[in-house]
Amino acid sequence: MRYAEIGYRPRRCLAIDMSDGAALELRGRVELGARLRGHLGFSDFNGRLRDDAPAIVELELDGVPRARWLVSDNQGWAAFELATTPGSAELTVRVTNLLAGSFTPAGYDPDARRVPCLDLRALTEPA
Repeated sequence: MRYAEIGYRPRRCLAIDMSDGAALELRGRVELGARLRGHLGFSDFNGRLRDDAPAIVELELDGVPRARWLVSDNQGWAAFELATTPGSAELTVRVTNLLAGSFTPAGYDPDARRVPCLDLRALTEPA
C-alpha cells in the first residue's frame, strides 16, 4: 500500500506495476458485508492527459465471475461496486493492465510507466 496522485489527489491504494497485458490476481477467504466497493486509477498525470489504454478489474465470489469493469485514465479515481450477501466467501480480484507504458509524440514508450492503483473494501449497510 502506498499513496499515489490520482485525479489530482493523494489516494492510498495498492500500486500494481505490471508489464503490458499482465494480470495481478489476489485470492483469499474474506468476510463480506452488503457490498464490495472499490476504486481504480492510474498514477501517471501525463497518461491521464493522453488517455492511454485502460485496465480491467474482475471480481469472483466462490469461483463464480460476478463483475467486470473497464477503467480508463480519463475516469480519474473510478469507483465500482458489487452487491454481496454478508458472510464468508472466497474472493478473487484480478486487475489486468492492457498497456503499462504510455503513448508519446514519438509513439508507444514501454518505459514511461503508468501504474494502476487499486482500493477495495467490504461495506455493510447502516443499521
